[in-house]
Amino acid sequence: MPENGTTAWQALENLREVADNGLEAEACVPATSGWYAGHFPGAPILPGIAQVSLALELAGRLRGQPPRLAALRRLRFRRVVHPGVALTVRVTPVAGSPDAFSFSLRVGADTACSGVLVLRTGG
Repeated sequence: MPENGTTAWQALENLREVADNGLEAEACVPATSGWYAGHFPGAPILPGIAQVSLALELAGRLRGQPPRLAALRRLRFRRVVHPGVALTVRVTPVAGSPDAFSFSLRVGADTACSGVLVLRTGG
């Protein structure tokens, strides 16, 4: 987590249910977020871990409990995300796997990041 304690998911807004029992939200991580510190001076981009953090938080909200990541599968980063860019974050349960959620982060029609989150069960 960035030194100033700002997490990427604090930017999640306008949560709504979507098809296939999924959840979608809008996000915009401001240029002042600690996630950009050192990544990269003069040309900041949102780190991959911050993008995954957005999806993880949304999966936890969909599941109804704090998310605990067990694994990431098929993780793909397809475009950079600059400060202040509007993102659409979507998570959807994977059929037949109660602890797995497919996710994507989009900038307009372009996919910035996608993959599958596998959450831990139990305490």
